[in-house]
Amino acid sequence: MFKNIFFAIGTLVILILGISALPIDKINWGRISILPAATITVTGSSESQVANQVANFGATVTVTNANKDTAVNSVNTQMTALIKTIKDFGIADADIQTQSVSVYQLLEPVPQTLIYPPQPGRPTGNGDWQASNSISVTLRDVTKASALTDILNKSGASNVYGPNLTVDTKALDESGLLTKAVNDAKVKAESIAKA
Repeated sequence: MFKNIFFAIGTLVILILGISALPIDKINWGRISILPAATITVTGSSESQVANQVANFGATVTVTNANKDTAVNSVNTQMTALIKTIKDFGIADADIQTQSVSVYQLLEPVPQTLIYPPQPGRPTGNGDWQASNSISVTLRDVTKASALTDILNKSGASNVYGPNLTVDTKALDESGLLTKAVNDAKVKAESIAKA
């Protein structure tokens, strides 16, 4: 066993000495270069005009009160009523999503004595509490966008956004557009090949 180890170590030492004796910097290793092939790239395109299919809305309910629990409960009550009204209008549960909920205390500055230059007041935790809840609503029948806008504006929400009209990307026939684009590219390529 020791003979095998000594033999392996001896062979490794001889190999290292042999490689270090070679004039490596003088060897021409050659150079491989691949020339780019002559190619022409053809692109195809297709278009489709689609009417707006989806209207997105946002609504926020905000309440300010000296009592934190009162502010939170009031926002929850108003938002529950708003969501019920939206569902009664025909919006599915999956199309109503909470965007943000926040509860924080408004800070009041501490009165300062007359100092020159004037110093800003230090905030204290003595202010009212503000609670808010924001939802997003997706309307899948854009012909009802005006009616939903009226409902949201009359709901008592402090902020209403929308409608933002878009196309339902899930309903697009992308395979048909892709086929048309490929055919367009094919026609262009055949025209170039003939020329």
